[in-house]
Amino acid sequence: MKLRQSLEDFIVEEVHSVDVRPENGPYKIYLMEKRGLETFSLISYLAKANGIPFKDFGYAGLKDRHAITRQLISVPSGRGIRTLHEKSFDLELQGHSDSPIRPGQLNGNKFMINVRDLTMDEADGAIKRAALLRDCGVPNYFDSQRFGSVPHGEFIAKHLLAGEYERAMKIFLTHYDKKEKREVKEDKRSILGNWDDLSKAEVRSRHLQVPVETYLRTGSWEEAYLFIARNIRELFLSAYQSHLWNECVKELLRSDLGAEHLEEVRYSLGTLLFLKDIEKKDLDHLPVDLTVLGRGVDIRPEEEELISKVLGKEGVSLEGIRTLETAGDHPRSYRRNVVLRTEDLLLSEPLPDELNTRPDKERFKITVSFQISKGSYGTVIIKGLFGK
Repeated sequence: MKLRQSLEDFIVEEVHSVDVRPENGPYKIYLMEKRGLETFSLISYLAKANGIPFKDFGYAGLKDRHAITRQLISVPSGRGIRTLHEKSFDLELQGHSDSPIRPGQLNGNKFMINVRDLTMDEADGAIKRAALLRDCGVPNYFDSQRFGSVPHGEFIAKHLLAGEYERAMKIFLTHYDKKEKREVKEDKRSILGNWDDLSKAEVRSRHLQVPVETYLRTGSWEEAYLFIARNIRELFLSAYQSHLWNECVKELLRSDLGAEHLEEVRYSLGTLLFLKDIEKKDLDHLPVDLTVLGRGVDIRPEEEELISKVLGKEGVSLEGIRTLETAGDHPRSYRRNVVLRTEDLLLSEPLPDELNTRPDKERFKITVSFQISKGSYGTVIIKGLFGK
């Protein structure tokens, strides 16, 4: 039987650093609770429904649709949001601020997650792992949500590094998943079926039509690539940047801790390595952070061997990463903590799972709550606890 869940099983709330006050100010601050919607999608709807330019909305972080999420948004005080309550969202005015909310203006996120369809042994195992996780944390991986732009594990950015622009564009123009609109699927099937003569392809979707027309006009796949929306190009590059970092962390753990202290957990691009049978002192010699490779990268001498090994396996070069410039959308290099630690990690006692228990199969659920720093993934905590 397929695992059954409800939207209420995932609740995410931003821990913000916004100065909100009751008296009037240049910007209105709203608390936005959304259910089954992405942040961008809801703000786009609010912009159209209220006649407010999208650029006038401020937000600190992006939240996906697979949860009930709560976050602050801002609009100039001269703008009014009339659509405050609908089936999938609620907005409540919190006060005013001197400045708009900007990306990254948050301290972290609080999570409350119901983990379902557990055997009693799995539930007991998670409760035991919680002690290790509180003491040692988990590797601070980028999780599957980061890789929605990677169909079948094929990175568009990797082809860009190799100068394979036609291959990169073929992935973008022809790969689709079941969630895409029917019109987009039909366009992509037409493009694939007429790849050798794209003038015969029937394309209605503007985000596909413009790159195809650019190629037909210029004969250059590199030119066509630059007519993909910049925020989409940034997703391609940041996804590969994140993958390389994950692989560096896995290589670091293998070399420093050994296989006996690691266990594999599956995710969308293969497997991640998590800790087992260790004490906090075993992590003392791990570096605090590692370089996330990108534009302007400057790696530390002690990282050179590790990074070279990972890039060698990938078949890409550090020099290629340093020099890749696609209209300025290559994300900059930065440093990311190797270990993710939680604040206030709590697990409930196992309770009967009313959605997945049946006469011949007893299943349990556990409610997990915790707070983590911004830029980290709550699902990594769940993987560390439950091994899935």
